[in-house]
Amino acid sequence: MNAGEPPADLVRITAEIGADPSLVQGAGGNSSLKVADCLWVKASGCWMADALLRPVFVPLSLSAVGRLWAQGGADNLDSAILSSSQAHHLRPSIETTLHALMPQAAVLHAHALNSVTTSVLADGGDRFHKALRPDLTGAVVDYVRPGPPLAQAIGRILAADTVPDAILLRNHGLVVGADSPDAAAALLREVERRLQFPERDLPAPSPAHVRDHETATYEALPMHGGVVADSFLFDLLTRAALVPDQAVFLGGAICGASAREDLSMAAEKMEGVFGQPPVLVLAAGRGVYGRRDRTAGADGMINALMAIARRIPVNAVVQALSDRDVADLLGWDAEHFRRQLDKERQ
Repeated sequence: MNAGEPPADLVRITAEIGADPSLVQGAGGNSSLKVADCLWVKASGCWMADALLRPVFVPLSLSAVGRLWAQGGADNLDSAILSSSQAHHLRPSIETTLHALMPQAAVLHAHALNSVTTSVLADGGDRFHKALRPDLTGAVVDYVRPGPPLAQAIGRILAADTVPDAILLRNHGLVVGADSPDAAAALLREVERRLQFPERDLPAPSPAHVRDHETATYEALPMHGGVVADSFLFDLLTRAALVPDQAVFLGGAICGASAREDLSMAAEKMEGVFGQPPVLVLAAGRGVYGRRDRTAGADGMINALMAIARRIPVNAVVQALSDRDVADLLGWDAEHFRRQLDKERQ
């Protein structure tokens, strides 16, 4: 069966959502639409923002995905892919089974800033349910690795409760479902509006002062320098990763250099522990520094992480990913594939 071309409304909405960094960053997030037995889903590693520029969708047989899921073979969906002029050499999203299980025709999974901020707070579930009342239904899923483990958690929600309009994924993001891509996009934006956090006003060091400490490997990112002046945020960001894409594109917790520590020495120390140089360094008393050879995907994650940090309430209790969570992501073939695509995009 030839699936033809992806539906125009799915392509348009995907591009619109992907072009908004407050909703999706880099290759993060995904979208889908069910048309009869065809599930059109965004391809792994592709950017939603590119939907109008190049092929980013893979068509699959919805019934075949269901059979593979029931047989425990959802880690490899190649046999469910339908032929299409657009789908050559593309892999379906690692969240394809999640999209297939959702009963709504259109599904959007976003790393929207207010939703992600809510998802890392200890009281985030209460905040989420309060924001959705009285006209929207929601569910909260504790963090599990993306892909089939997350789909299993979603499946349990769908089996036990009424179908939620929105699902908050702890330390990850938001999933919404509706009858059409336009309706799903409107729902995503409405949930984000209801969860909105004020951004902290952080005293940023002068750009000249930050640049005085640049090295041949690391350049200053003056727009983010304010986080090093806040001890709570500095400790939070350098202690653990908050979301999966932080682990995938930045390597995990951010490297921190104390006020008396040389930036390069701090980076070398972290490389010795983790086997790879840190993409980002927070240097106390100086500023924020990114590797000069970082990828576009890393830039998107840096901007999102700093925006999330500025939204976290003062002295809030924050839940982070465990070291095991990060190790599972870094050792996963699906994430190696996404990192490779990110490098090739440069």
